[in-house]
Amino acid sequence: KPAFFSGPFIEDGVTIIFSRLTDDGYLRPEVSAELTLSDGSTMARNWTNAFAQTLPRSTRAARVHFVVHRGIRYYYRAVSFQGLQTVATNDALAYFMEAGPLLDLKESRIYSPERFRRSVDRVLAALEGQGFRDARAVPQVTIDDRSGAVEAVIKFEEGPKFLVRYVRE
Repeated sequence: KPAFFSGPFIEDGVTIIFSRLTDDGYLRPEVSAELTLSDGSTMARNWTNAFAQTLPRSTRAARVHFVVHRGIRYYYRAVSFQGLQTVATNDALAYFMEAGPLLDLKESRIYSPERFRRSVDRVLAALEGQGFRDARAVPQVTIDDRSGAVEAVIKFEEGPKFLVRYVRE
């Protein structure tokens, strides 16, 4: 353990906390830090996003205590597809949320912008694997910030199918 924590080191910790919370579906968390400085004085800072508050580079904290308020967890209320003909709807849905055999829990339908982008990219990769190399997706996302419910409609344009007829040596 280092003798003290610098301002940039503490801010890196805040960035990691925000990154993890966002990926877990908490899009509007708040993080507070209670610092005990190397001279014995105390300082408190609050962040509503990873880059909102900057600590002086000269900050030297002997102790740092983070308090995290996760806020609302965002989840898929509904995901639907338009124009998707060659990938089954259930297969496409599996890229966006876990399919629970018994219970349909919010924990299996977590939404974050990065997860959503990766899910759309996976469906496009599945289409490309079937020969639709020009496939495109146009997503429309509606977010209810009060409940955390997200509805997504993704319009796919598969385009022409490309086939390899033969390979010459």
